Amino acid sequence: MDVINDAYSYNTTFINCSYDISKETVNESSTLTRKWYYRVYTNDTSGNNVIAQVNATNKTGNFEFSIDTNSSGWTNITNITDYVSNGTRTYYSNYTIRAYNSSYETSSHTYNASLGNNLYDYFTFLPSVLLTNCSNLTLANTLYILNNNIVNHQITDICMNISAQNITLNCQGYAIYSIKNVTAVFSNQLNTTVKNCNITMGGTIANQQKFNASIYFFGANYSNIINNNVTSKVGIYLLSSSNNTLINNKALGNQTYSYGIFLNYSSNNTLINNKGESNLSRGIWLYNSQNNILMNNTGVSDSYYGIRLEYSNNNILINNTGISNITNSVGIGIYYSNNTILINNFGISNTAGRGIFITGASTNYIRNITLINNTGRSRSYIGISVDFFDGGSLINNTGTSNSSYGIALFFTNNTIWTSNTGTSNSSQGVRVYLSNNNTLINTQAIGYLAESTGFFISSSNNTLIQDCINVSGILLDVNVSGWSYNTTFLNCSYNISKEIVNITSTLFRQWYYRAYANDTDGNDVIAEINATNRTGGFEF
Repeated sequence: MDVINDAYSYNTTFINCSYDISKETVNESSTLTRKWYYRVYTNDTSGNNVIAQVNATNKTGNFEFSIDTNSSGWTNITNITDYVSNGTRTYYSNYTIRAYNSSYETSSHTYNASLGNNLYDYFTFLPSVLLTNCSNLTLANTLYILNNNIVNHQITDICMNISAQNITLNCQGYAIYSIKNVTAVFSNQLNTTVKNCNITMGGTIANQQKFNASIYFFGANYSNIINNNVTSKVGIYLLSSSNNTLINNKALGNQTYSYGIFLNYSSNNTLINNKGESNLSRGIWLYNSQNNILMNNTGVSDSYYGIRLEYSNNNILINNTGISNITNSVGIGIYYSNNTILINNFGISNTAGRGIFITGASTNYIRNITLINNTGRSRSYIGISVDFFDGGSLINNTGTSNSSYGIALFFTNNTIWTSNTGTSNSSQGVRVYLSNNNTLINTQAIGYLAESTGFFISSSNNTLIQDCINVSGILLDVNVSGWSYNTTFLNCSYNISKEIVNITSTLFRQWYYRAYANDTDGNDVIAEINATNRTGGFEF
């Protein structure tokens, strides 16, 4: 062994000592702390040394130390804790290290103190420039700080034009406001950050022909849009911009054909905790934008779609909410977008629209969609609707409708539905129409009020409904109509007096069957079991 810390040995500390950790033994009644030397250097992007305060918190958020750099840019050597052990090691990494100087923006990063002895850390501050008016931001590697509100109703072009790489614009909560339909902040540069801005651009509806955006990135990659509150024709617009991060923004599109957040031919972006709203179109819209991740966002529209993906493949949506407040609209809509994954999303139509709508076209079926734990709710149309859909896995989703279908399959083939629930007050819990080769397992299909039906299957072939949880309606439990061949209910209980099958259709009702064979002495017997039905036809 390299180190043995035997019983009742408290506060043993190794500072900047290397040994084989696999040869360390600490008794559970003892404590051993392992630390390393740690030193920080701070400068700015021009190479100037910076006097700064450096604070560290460990992975649990507990404060560890505060040290200052001197005129050389260096701190004195201090100690940073790697782990504490009482037989079980508790590691303190990753640390969050922050460097602060009032003339610069606070810088922070994570740090792993398990890297070994003589640990050095480095911070480079962006030099800062104060802004009081609309400006061209031309200095690369610079922090621009807005120092007051800007109100400019005579502006004719972009207010803040970012034209160099590695620029941060921090509005510090100040406002940029104009009745003119121009863009507030524009960048076509690498590594742009826009944060803490309150922006309102654009006039009345009569003065909305010209495009404008509060924040507009065109070919701006590896950039950040953080903690902004913006209002304009398009709140936040990404065009041909990839690998960007949008966090904690609120974007309102308040004009004709307006969008809260719009990604157009923009891929590999991450959107977290944003709210996109539109009075007259889409809250959040992705068009021809691939491989994006949307988490914990809300899209709201008073006239169209809360969240819409169109011709956008390989996107992942987790914990988002899409809300639409007008007839024939959609909470969350996925259009012609293959390989989409939706997990724990909530789509709401507060009028005669669809909660969640996934669709292709007759000449372009949508494929390989995964839906897990989503909820689609409509006041007077369809909770979850899938159209022109081929293949996919749909697990534990809930579709509810007040007066139409809870879950509806139209022109949908080769899908597997597991543990889904479709409910309707006065129509059909689950509707399968012009759809073939679908399997529904552990389904609840419920109609609650008069004229309601649990399962409605029309002109659909080879439908297997297996291990039902609840199939019930006030008018009918099961209605198989049109030319629906080979509909099979396997191990599904419902009221047979509430079953209707059209003369042009076939329904098979089957149950699980299992046989046991033994002899009179109680010995298990291996036997062949054959069954014929009442007409003498062989079954198995």
